[in-house]
Amino acid sequence: MNFIYKFIQKQKNIEAYRNNVFLEKLQTIQKNVGVSNDKKEYYFKHSGNAGDIIYSIPAMLAVAKGKPINLYLNINQKGSYGKNPHPLGSVM
Repeated sequence: MNFIYKFIQKQKNIEAYRNNVFLEKLQTIQKNVGVSNDKKEYYFKHSGNAGDIIYSIPAMLAVAKGKPINLYLNINQKGSYGKNPHPLGSVM
């Protein structure tokens, strides 16, 4: 997309603009990381809180492009949140 189209889309439909920006970044990441589409299934590992895991699932599905995904949860990991403690505790 060119600059003018992006600007107009951002003014008229911010959600569509954000989706397009996300898809462009995802394509760039896939090219740089070398994500291949010849896999039969994809494996992901996550050790975050439930909300982080839930919000990462669409990205996993986008990378897998309709192929099965396997999500392994790395549980009981100590969380590091800096000076402010997490409202749900320090274990993820």
